[in-house]
Amino acid sequence: MSFEAKKKRKLALWQAYSQLYYDDKIKASVESEWPTRRARLLQEAVAGEKEPSLAAPLWFRTEVTKALFEVESQEVKDEVEKHRAEGGDGEGDPPSDCDDESARRIAKAWGYHR
Repeated sequence: MSFEAKKKRKLALWQAYSQLYYDDKIKASVESEWPTRRARLLQEAVAGEKEPSLAAPLWFRTEVTKALFEVESQEVKDEVEKHRAEGGDGEGDPPSDCDDESARRIAKAWGYHR
């Protein structure tokens, strides 16, 4: 049995893009597009099916993120690739607007993933 740390995989480009730009570029699109998609899902729903959540689910956020990344400028794509190559893995300092309790929770959560 080996106790060596596993080598981390690189993020997919769209995941690195999400890390860098979710709040600035992706979140607004997700929030504006989800109500329309949700309404369409409700219309197409079969009786007894679970109703889609009010908040955009992960599969939808992923779909929007991938679509936005595809149409980004080459400059942004290069920055994302650089972040990915430098080992951008989601770990790091908590957001600057984060209170002490939230910062502790974030650090504890990352501890579980190590």
